[in-house]
Amino acid sequence: MASTIMTNGLPGKVSTVVAEHIADSEDLILHPYSLTGQEVEKSRISLKGLEKKLKEDAIFIIPKLSEAKTIINPELLKGYKDCRFTKGNTKYYLEQTKIIINLNKTWIKMGYGLGVSSLISVIRGLYMIKWENYSKSSFLGFLEDHGLDTGKLYELYYKEQRRIKVKDSSTVSKEDLRKLVKLAEEMLSVRKN
Repeated sequence: MASTIMTNGLPGKVSTVVAEHIADSEDLILHPYSLTGQEVEKSRISLKGLEKKLKEDAIFIIPKLSEAKTIINPELLKGYKDCRFTKGNTKYYLEQTKIIINLNKTWIKMGYGLGVSSLISVIRGLYMIKWENYSKSSFLGFLEDHGLDTGKLYELYYKEQRRIKVKDSSTVSKEDLRKLVKLAEEMLSVRKN
């Protein structure tokens, strides 16, 4: 039975050489991707785990698979490149989205933080489900078409993503947050129908 090996640091020279040797081996299988960075917890990723995630909660997997560029052993991902969103693999995400929207509504009323990051993430997820050919530029255009200033919002989004607490903002108003909540609710109701 062949062992699956994940090589971090691609496309660095040393990692590429190691990956080439793994790919040439009959006893080893090169894992199709790797996770690196301080914020990534160590975990084991398997094709069975990937398949389970695609069936139950695909929102974060399908976009990454469609954009994945395999350097070595592309056959491992080939069968997953054309995966699509279904009622089954988005059900959990849609349930959690409703909860997140309601939390943000409460936070806005109480004046507790801004929550731009969670609202942008929810809207982006709903956008990806509706328009599977997602790109950041098309998503930003979509937000701007709904009267949102993406420059202001993404500045706070990135701060929140880096875990910088932002309770108040001179650039993003409660009205901006209400627009985000309204857009998220509209998109969720359209998706559920």
